[in-house]
Amino acid sequence: VFRAGGELNYYGNRSGKLLNRGGSLWFRYGGALQSWFYTRGDRSREVYNGLAFDQSSFDVQAGFRPTADFRIGLFSRFGNRIDYANTRPGNRILLNPSIGYNMGRHLRLTLDHTFERFTVNGGRLYTANISQMTAVYQLNIRTFFRSILQHVDYRRNTNLYTFSIAPEDRRFFTQFLFSYKINPQTVFFLGYSDNYLGNQTYGLTQNDRTFFVKLGYALVM
Repeated sequence: VFRAGGELNYYGNRSGKLLNRGGSLWFRYGGALQSWFYTRGDRSREVYNGLAFDQSSFDVQAGFRPTADFRIGLFSRFGNRIDYANTRPGNRILLNPSIGYNMGRHLRLTLDHTFERFTVNGGRLYTANISQMTAVYQLNIRTFFRSILQHVDYRRNTNLYTFSIAPEDRRFFTQFLFSYKINPQTVFFLGYSDNYLGNQTYGLTQNDRTFFVKLGYALVM
């Protein structure tokens, strides 16, 4: 199955001054093994902090399921982007591969990684790497357990920033959650999470831990 489309947009403030205008074209293909491919090109002009920036970007997404229980996917983006922190043009590369696997009827595992590199006139501004693993065990229609492990790593070129910022930041986050649906309107949650922080002077060190209990109720009108 092949599809294509496009769009044009214009956004202004109440006085009629331009905020953002642009256009895009996209193509999508779906094939065997539940495979799919999507690409999109964007061109725009955005006004930020009183300056106008011309931007163009290109997205490529793809994925497939070699088996009913296993999937592989990739999202990528290349092109211009505003460095909003320093009000200047820049270029970004974003890659986000992911895999998912269903182990039997109850356990679902997902692993994904995000890599981002941002460059400006003068060189690399920063790189970011974010890895996350999620496991969900669906005991029955009412009950599930979920765990999340996430590692974040930022590396910055401080000479290219217009303000003071740390050259490195690292974080490791964990969360464990138990959920039980008491009835269609009421859900009980019990969980635990913690954060480990680190930078260029010290390694990952536990910063906090949280135990929480929550009872959610959906009011039907």
